[in-house]
Amino acid sequence: MAHVLVENADWVCERLAANWEVALIDVRELAPYAAGHPLFASNLPFSQIEQEVLERLPRLDVPVVLYDNGEGLVVRAASRLHHLGYTNIAALQGGLTGWRAAGGELFQGLHTPSQAFRHFLKSQTSDANQILPDGIDASDEALAFSRSLADRAGVTRILPDQLPAVLRDISRTTYRFDVRSLTEYEDGHVSGFRPTPGSTLLDQTDLYAPVRGARLLLADDTGLRANTIAFWLSQMNWDVYVLDEDVHKLATEHGEWQRRRPALRRVPVISPVELSRLPRKTTLVLDLSSSKAYASGHIPHSKFALRSELPEVIDPKASIVVLTSPNGALARYAVEDYVGR
Repeated sequence: MAHVLVENADWVCERLAANWEVALIDVRELAPYAAGHPLFASNLPFSQIEQEVLERLPRLDVPVVLYDNGEGLVVRAASRLHHLGYTNIAALQGGLTGWRAAGGELFQGLHTPSQAFRHFLKSQTSDANQILPDGIDASDEALAFSRSLADRAGVTRILPDQLPAVLRDISRTTYRFDVRSLTEYEDGHVSGFRPTPGSTLLDQTDLYAPVRGARLLLADDTGLRANTIAFWLSQMNWDVYVLDEDVHKLATEHGEWQRRRPALRRVPVISPVELSRLPRKTTLVLDLSSSKAYASGHIPHSKFALRSELPEVIDPKASIVVLTSPNGALARYAVEDYVGR
């Protein structure tokens, strides 16, 4: 742990209160995270780091504070992040225990900030659903209303020729979201904008934008959805921008979102035929897929395992250990932990 910077809970809270950028990351698996976590913590399990981190933490020098609950995952996660180029990584002093000792509250469930805001909203007005994304229509009156809401909330509206300057500002994290439906997105979209339907973004903001204090840039076709979502996000203390142009006019790409993931390095591989010929007694096959995927089908005699628990589940008596995952990527990343980089 000596090579990992340590920050205490007060430091994290000060940044959150000042709305300065910080990502408080819980590197445990989803179930323990849901059982109790700080309000603005985002779950990024160590086992899934390479699969998700480049999209969720797009700025390599953003302040990131990692924590677990004594499982020893922080050092491993920090090592992987450093390897991927992140330069401002710290561990939360004392982990979850340290957070509680400092007076920090723990919350149960998923997407806690969004859910708390929804509950607050419903307690304040009975008309909230009229202007939530699932309840809006595309009339001129609705569009004018959504723009007025965004203006009153201080949402920044930018034109296409201003977009490059915003993106050149590397001192801040900028998330780009296309808040239309996935079908609309695939028909044509602006490069670099991630498909995130408005309701999904509101309900799971911590998942898509774990860096508190970051800038959120929204786009759509008419401005109706983008301005409406921007208004609600601003009420959740986000700094929100709207691209004030029909994305159809700016679209340069079509098809599904291409996820950003680190390049797969060369590691030892084995074919299904070669695996079938190995002696069963001395060969351990570990399936790193989700428990649901494992239950629906897996290699005969393979065992379900979490990447974070590999040091404990690998039988020292096994002369050969084979890792597998649905698309092979997670297994390859996990093998790197053992064969070096």
